[in-house]
Amino acid sequence: MLSRLRAAYRNIVPEEVRKSQTYRALRQAPKNVMLRHRFGVDDIKLAREAYFWQRQFDNEGGKLRNPHYKGLFLGIAKEKDASFTDGKVIADFGCGPRGSLLWAERARARIGIDVLVPVYERFGIQQHDMIYVTSSEVQIPLASDSVDILCTLNALDHVHNLEPMC
Repeated sequence: MLSRLRAAYRNIVPEEVRKSQTYRALRQAPKNVMLRHRFGVDDIKLAREAYFWQRQFDNEGGKLRNPHYKGLFLGIAKEKDASFTDGKVIADFGCGPRGSLLWAERARARIGIDVLVPVYERFGIQQHDMIYVTSSEVQIPLASDSVDILCTLNALDHVHNLEPMC
């Protein structure tokens, strides 16, 4: 039945219309409204990011895993172990809900900075031994010079205004 409906739809709407950006945007509109409402965010880009994390959370059995972060961050920093974070304040801009800095066990403080922190609470970030700060790229609510090590991983493509961030 569904395949017959799709075939009929393809015959009614010309292919060049189906491929247009406007047509695709109109078809996505109901889903976009639903995502905004579901996650309590107005911005569709943020709503889609929240939806991505919800799917990850569901697919991983209700617990987001994070063992890969240590190797990634050590590789980026070109360090052999986590001792370079000992006694320091380390922050991750665009941290996501996985507890990206839990590997830095001897850091004085581990701060996750993300615009979606309120959404991430549904994924259990309260259980992480980290401080989570809600922030966008416009203004980060931390005092100047309060962070010794600032890192980011796969976050710059999610910011709306990259130039002020730099």
